[in-house]
Amino acid sequence: MKKLASLSRIIWKFLSSVLFWFLLTLFIYLALLIENFSGIYFSETPFWDEFYNISSAFLTGGLVSFFFYFLVVAFPDRRKSLIVKTNLQKLYSDIKRDIAYQIVFASQKGGRKDLTAKHETIEKILTTAGFRELFVAGKQSDEGFYAFRNYMSDDVPEYKEIILSLQILSKQIEYILHNYPISDATSFEFFKRLEMILHRLAAKGPGYEEEKRLSQFIWDIFGGANCLDGPRDFDPVQRMIDGI
Repeated sequence: MKKLASLSRIIWKFLSSVLFWFLLTLFIYLALLIENFSGIYFSETPFWDEFYNISSAFLTGGLVSFFFYFLVVAFPDRRKSLIVKTNLQKLYSDIKRDIAYQIVFASQKGGRKDLTAKHETIEKILTTAGFRELFVAGKQSDEGFYAFRNYMSDDVPEYKEIILSLQILSKQIEYILHNYPISDATSFEFFKRLEMILHRLAAKGPGYEEEKRLSQFIWDIFGGANCLDGPRDFDPVQRMIDGI
């Protein structure tokens, strides 16, 4: 059912696009030219000359309008959208990497002796499977993800750095919502909800409830899992960014 709904949205999006009407107009115009010069069906009928003159002039004007639209509007807008999307992808990747370092530093200060901030560890944390492997185990306060969470309950530098990164991401999401053409309602709702979550995370200082919400968010994007959807093998924010 979901695949059928997705296919229907894709077909409807194409049928309502300028490209579809351009191709349809071009096809009709070419068919009209072929018929006029080949004389297969209608060229000998009384109405053909008048019909051809009117319709060819109309179709020619339409094609010229389409060409100007693509040249002046569509191509520049597409280029701008590509720049905006690429910038968001890079920014999000950089923010995740910065947060990964803060996770390691906070976990070390929380009691973990097995983590180092070397390149291989950070790269592993940036994958959902690697993050879960490093942080899912452990039951003591200085093990697994507990070491990070217990340390982050206070007003520590790592907490401030992560919140600052999320504030930067929030600003970029706000810019995307106002300047990037998101035509899919699901994607728009996701980014709007993400913007609200980031605002809430940054609104208050550190504390038990604030740390809980922040940790849940970090586990969702790094570990690919939450209490509603269960474990996943992808970062939902990254997937949505790639899909717009």
